[in-house]
Amino acid sequence: MDGGGGGVHAHAMRLRRALGILAVATAGCADPLPGPDLTVVTNVTLGPDSTNVEVGYTAQLTATPRNADGGSLNKPVTWTSSDPASATVSAAGIVTALSVGRVVVTATSEQKSDTAVIIVVPLVMRDAVVTDAHITQAMQAADGSIPLVLNGGHAVVNVLVQCTPACLAGLRVVLRIHSADSSIIRVDSATTAHGLGDTPGFALPSAQFLLGPGDLAAGRKWQVEVDPAHVLQGDSIANNTFPRGQLRAMNVATVPDLKLRFVPIMLAAHGNVTGTVTADLLPEYTRWLRAIMPLGVITPSIGTEFVTSNSFGSAPVGGTQAFWLALLSQLDFARTSDPSDPQTHWYGLVQPPPGFQSVTFGGFGYIPGSGTATGPGTRTAVAVKFPWFNDADHSFRLVAHELGHNFGRRHAPCGGAASPDTAFPHPGGLIGSVGHDVYTWSVNSQTSALTIAATRGDVMGYCVPIWASEYTYRGVLNFRSPVFAVAAQPRTRTRVLVVRGSTSERDVTVEPVFALTGWPSAPERSGRYRLRGYDAQGRVLFSHDFTPAEIDHAPGIGHFTFALPATPELEASLDRVVVSGPSGAGEVVRPRGRNLVAAGPALTRVGGSLEARCSGAAGILVQEAVTGRVIAVASGASIRIPARDPATVSVSCSDAVRTTRVH
Repeated sequence: MDGGGGGVHAHAMRLRRALGILAVATAGCADPLPGPDLTVVTNVTLGPDSTNVEVGYTAQLTATPRNADGGSLNKPVTWTSSDPASATVSAAGIVTALSVGRVVVTATSEQKSDTAVIIVVPLVMRDAVVTDAHITQAMQAADGSIPLVLNGGHAVVNVLVQCTPACLAGLRVVLRIHSADSSIIRVDSATTAHGLGDTPGFALPSAQFLLGPGDLAAGRKWQVEVDPAHVLQGDSIANNTFPRGQLRAMNVATVPDLKLRFVPIMLAAHGNVTGTVTADLLPEYTRWLRAIMPLGVITPSIGTEFVTSNSFGSAPVGGTQAFWLALLSQLDFARTSDPSDPQTHWYGLVQPPPGFQSVTFGGFGYIPGSGTATGPGTRTAVAVKFPWFNDADHSFRLVAHELGHNFGRRHAPCGGAASPDTAFPHPGGLIGSVGHDVYTWSVNSQTSALTIAATRGDVMGYCVPIWASEYTYRGVLNFRSPVFAVAAQPRTRTRVLVVRGSTSERDVTVEPVFALTGWPSAPERSGRYRLRGYDAQGRVLFSHDFTPAEIDHAPGIGHFTFALPATPELEASLDRVVVSGPSGAGEVVRPRGRNLVAAGPALTRVGGSLEARCSGAAGILVQEAVTGRVIAVASGASIRIPARDPATVSVSCSDAVRTTRVH
């Protein structure tokens, strides 16, 4: 029985094991069947399916082994030609046409194959012509007359080639650059890619060459040649070069270096919010300048903070005309009295405070007149910093726009820009002709200078995307000519009276006068406005006629800032300053019975700020004690600046006409 019982138990165990095996087998049946081997070639695709090739020419075929999913495989391919006497095929799929006929080319990989039909046709006699060529740095005239700026970055040689009748792309083009004595100093070659059948144009050059700044020099000459080895049958070599039969001298120009200081603006009325800028952003702030302006060497730097007490506005909308006008005048005062090089352009950067969602204006800049190369109202601009706009690139484009104003350019009539230039030649403020993005090719791993469409908006308008039209490009180049450089030579800093203010269509405003050490800048000798200083007896101490500085976004409003050479006698006797003109007259008068020296300035720490206060003053000026650099200026009796050692600053108080300065 025991043995029998053991037998039953063993049978049950065997049955359970069998059922378990069955359960496992059943579970296995639920798994997906093994998929196809994706490393095996199931078919080959060959392209193009058919093509015509002239005798003596080649064509490239491409074969792609594929797996069952259609994915490409890196597998060996063998090639065969059905008629090697008509056309051969290399191991790389290059077909060479030998004689007229029809050839089937087969590409095989792992016994899978595809075919292409090659029709070998008679050779056509062709003539390749270089129809035109020019050198450009961003924009070039149809006649190639815009000069290349030396030390102004790279340039591109655009070459136009036409074949008659049409031929395939791939002709060799050679560029030769010669020294003044006509010896060759550079030879470069490129392969044509466009424009060989249709009439070529600079919107799609047939070939391009990138030149470095060292390739450009006065006295150098250049010439391009197509098909120098005379591969084309029947080609007339007489028209293979451009210019025909001679070298062309490089048309070059020299402009002064552009020194550009980005100045962080601190808004004292909004918790000292500051438009900070870092060194790693300087290439971005100057990118559009380098790409579209003929500027030569650009040297950007970061200035010390400038404090303004002006209100940015009431959230959510700020940056009104009043804010920008006041800030522009104050920063221009600081620039024209700064101990550094007066030729440096200042560009103030403003950070809209928290809560502001939009701005009425993104920035303001001066438009200088003739003969005002470095003085007040010439080289100062202010704008919103990066990042703030929804369009992150807008702050960088603004630099080119506002500096364009500093280079004498008015608005292009695009996007509703105020007071547009009536002489702008293209309707709608468009650039009107194609440009080329040489700068991006020079700094990125591109293989060509991308064409800029003629339908882009000019940088001096409000439309995007932007570029510089030939009109704007020439205007900037002419403004920054060698004559400009001579006129901009530094002067000697001396004691000056700074008289500044504004004009509108209805009135004249004169700000408090300050005496300090700065760069003298007397007004012009002509203009519809007159500046006069009087003593207490009404005698005229100085008199100058002038034209107010033009401001880009403020039609009808002008600024004036003058740094008149001062003597102790002039400062002691000056009692009244009057500015008069078509819109009326404005003046500042020394108050009677007020002694700012007795009142004295007070410096008080207020939280994280230092408050400077002059009891009873009409204006206040804070400078670095050692350098004399202006930190802040304001109308009124007080201003706040970031906390610092009071011994490092000096405060000047103006009673409207005379200045009291105390360290």
